[in-house]
Amino acid sequence: MELPSPTPTHCDSSVSSTSSLNPCKWTNPPCFATFEDPESLYDHITIQHIGRKSTHNLCLHCHWDDCKVAVTKRDHITSHIRVHVPLKPFQCDVGIFFIYLFF
Repeated sequence: MELPSPTPTHCDSSVSSTSSLNPCKWTNPPCFATFEDPESLYDHITIQHIGRKSTHNLCLHCHWDDCKVAVTKRDHITSHIRVHVPLKPFQCDVGIFFIYLFF
């Protein structure tokens, strides 16, 4: 049985990286900073809004727009923040995956 070949495509995201400015949409406290690149925005969020336990300013709740995600570890919130920021450090060159179940 021959499987159809996948259509070449790149992984897509609901966040567009074509914008020239990347605004911070943190709401608690309100932040109106903008950044030229997604990496600077991500660094800003992790340093200014998420913080660190060692500096006694660790925030484990996402306050991006109306997002209400709460986590228990810093690495979880920094990973979650990537859904809001158009920072995509790795590009998917594989295409669309097809899942075939054989019973």
